Amino acid sequence: MARLEYRISIGQNPRSPVIVLVHGLGMTEGVWTDTYKGKLLGGLLPFRYVLTDLHNIPSPINLGFHDSEPKRRIRGITLSTPLENLSVPPEPLWQYLQGKGFDLIAWSQRRPSGPLEEGVKELDYILRVAKRRFPKKKIVLLGHSRGGLIARVYLDKYYDYSGDIAGFITLSSPHHGSRLASFGKVLSPILKALAMLLPEEIGELKSESLKRAEHLIKRIKDISRGEAFSELSPNSIFLRNLRDEKIEDIYYSTFGGTNPTFTRIYLLEYDKSSYIKREKGFEWKITAKELFSIPDILSRFTPPGFIPDELRTGKGDGLVSAKSAHLDWSDERYDLPVNHASILVDTEMKKRVSGILKTFVV
Repeated sequence: MARLEYRISIGQNPRSPVIVLVHGLGMTEGVWTDTYKGKLLGGLLPFRYVLTDLHNIPSPINLGFHDSEPKRRIRGITLSTPLENLSVPPEPLWQYLQGKGFDLIAWSQRRPSGPLEEGVKELDYILRVAKRRFPKKKIVLLGHSRGGLIARVYLDKYYDYSGDIAGFITLSSPHHGSRLASFGKVLSPILKALAMLLPEEIGELKSESLKRAEHLIKRIKDISRGEAFSELSPNSIFLRNLRDEKIEDIYYSTFGGTNPTFTRIYLLEYDKSSYIKREKGFEWKITAKELFSIPDILSRFTPPGFIPDELRTGKGDGLVSAKSAHLDWSDERYDLPVNHASILVDTEMKKRVSGILKTFVV
C-alpha cells in the first residue's frame, strides 16, 4: 500500500498503551483532533449543527434602539447553540487523552465513503507503523461509528494473535447494522416535514428552506446507493460474515447513545417583554421559543411502530440504535444520553474510556 498520511501524538507515560483511533463513514481524522470541524452523512452535515447545547434555550438577542415598536411578531428561526460557541466547550477526545499521557495515532481514510475493506487495509498499514514506532507497547483500537467495524474486520482477517492488541473500544458503532443505512428513504419525508413546519410568516426563508431540503435529499439518496451504506444495513451479507465471538486476551468495550436529538429548532420572535419604550425610542430584543426537534417531530406524522429505534428517545443516537452499538460478549457495555456526534466529546464517555485505558498500563 502507498504511504498514508497520519498524525501521531507522543505521550508522557512510557508504560501506557498506544491508542489507534479509527473514524467513521464520510469523516476524517479531524473528528478526533478537531472535532468541531467534523461532518456527518458523508460530509454533508457540519458537526456545528449536531454538536449543540440541547439543555439551554439560546439567549435573547439585543437589537438596540429603534424609532418604533416591532411590526412583525416573528423575526426568523435559529438552532440550538453550537457547543463550540460555549464559554468552555467540551474537550475533544484527542486532547483529553493527550492530557492523560497516552500515545495516539489517527489517519484520514482515503475513501471514507468507499467500501469498508479499504479502510481495513489502511488500518493494517497504520498498525504496522504503530508497532515500529512503539515496539514494546500494547495497542488499543478505538473506533467511532463505522470505524468500530473496520477494527472488527481487521481483527478477523489480519490479526496474527501476537498479543499486540490489548483492547477494543467502539463508540456508536452499528455492530448489528442500522436501519438508517437507507438514508434517502428515511430522511426525505423528515426533511420535507421540517421545512413545511416553518411558520408562514417567515416567507422567503421558508421557501429557501424547502429548496435546501430538496437538494439535501437528492445528495443523501445518491450517497445511500453506494456499497458503503449497503454494508451497514441490518442482516447484510457483510454483517452476517463478521466474527461474532471474542478473541482471547483482548478486552472489549462498547458504548451506545440513547438521545437521537441533534438540535432543536427555535422561533425567534418578539413578545410584550421584547421591546421597552425608552426616551429616544424603543429598545428591541428577540427571544427564542422552541418550535420542534427530532425525533419528537416524527410523532406528528408517523405511527410510533414505524419509527426506527435509531430515532427513538432512550433507544438510539439518531443514526445507530443502542442495541446495535453493543456486542453481547463485550466485557463492558455503556449507554449514554448522547447522540451520534456528541458521544465524541461527552464527559462521561471520556472518563470511562480513560478508566478502561488505565487498566492496560503496565
